[in-house]
Amino acid sequence: MESLSANKSVFERAFTKKERVSISGGGIDVVDIPAPALSDKKPLILSPAWGMGPEVYKYILKGFSDAGRRTLSFTYPSKGGTTELLPEDKELVKDFPAEEVRDALTLMSVLEARGVEEGGVLGHSKGGASAAIAALLFAERAARGEGKKRIANIILFGSAGLIGKDSLPRLGYGFAAQKSNRGKQSESFAAIPVSDKQRADAEANGLTMPVYAAIPNTKEDAEGGAAAGVALVSHIKESGFYRTSEEVWGLSRIHIDSLLRKLKKHGIGITIMTGVDDPVFPTRRMTSTISAQLTPAEKALNYEKKIDAITENIVDGVLTIRAEHGIPVPYSGIIEGQFSALEEKQKRAGTKDGTSGG
Repeated sequence: MESLSANKSVFERAFTKKERVSISGGGIDVVDIPAPALSDKKPLILSPAWGMGPEVYKYILKGFSDAGRRTLSFTYPSKGGTTELLPEDKELVKDFPAEEVRDALTLMSVLEARGVEEGGVLGHSKGGASAAIAALLFAERAARGEGKKRIANIILFGSAGLIGKDSLPRLGYGFAAQKSNRGKQSESFAAIPVSDKQRADAEANGLTMPVYAAIPNTKEDAEGGAAAGVALVSHIKESGFYRTSEEVWGLSRIHIDSLLRKLKKHGIGITIMTGVDDPVFPTRRMTSTISAQLTPAEKALNYEKKIDAITENIVDGVLTIRAEHGIPVPYSGIIEGQFSALEEKQKRAGTKDGTSGG
């Protein structure tokens, strides 16, 4: 495999070059980093959060590339796009906001134009819902003999649509409450103390107590944070008041819990990652939908809220991690490893093309 220094040169050239993909009403620039020579790993695509683009995730993408993956990302357009669907697809997405359908179709256009097959998609925030919708549309079309199932696995990182009933004021407060917006880190990034007694008790029970050192705020994290602010301001300015209002309102009305069950039936691997200090889509709100075993009271509450509880029969894994709403740079290796685990699970099930459940 190529050395990391050689791959860095390839990465920088491809990241700067970008590839133009046409969509309805315009086009978008796609970062498409080729896999290192001799790598047989499947491609990874980052479906970004609202208003974000490749510059925000540059070092996450670099981590995927260094791990031997063909790596793609882009910015969801502030203008253009389409919500036009095949008649057979309309029923599948009738419960989703038009803005989310438009982004899903944009993601699908990118994967088709770039010839991606059996890809893994990391969907962040609003981009998680887009990835889930796109995965279902691809899978349903493939089942009808109309194209390829281009998405084999998805990881939903701080994804929209998993916390049940939401509101615009609550969502706005969540965005404003992020400490990273003020140049600070969340509490979970500090070292977590473990006493000698706790460690001894763990060892006595055959367990290992990990060392939770402080997660440093790196130069790369700072650069990504600065890029995020620039990207969001630019996106809002270019989108205009009406489209921005539609997108934010739609963001608070997304529910993908029932969609995940359909994805699982198509054999698509699903892992959920949620930051313990995420104020945008809080982990404590996700716990009402993500549970291995629900009590009768919880089932009744979910029924009242019209939540389709997410259990181990629907997703392959749930990782509660030390993070806020953004994706910390050190987690690129963990995310790539999760995709590898999903792919290995499909291989063990005898599903090279991911067409049956894991």
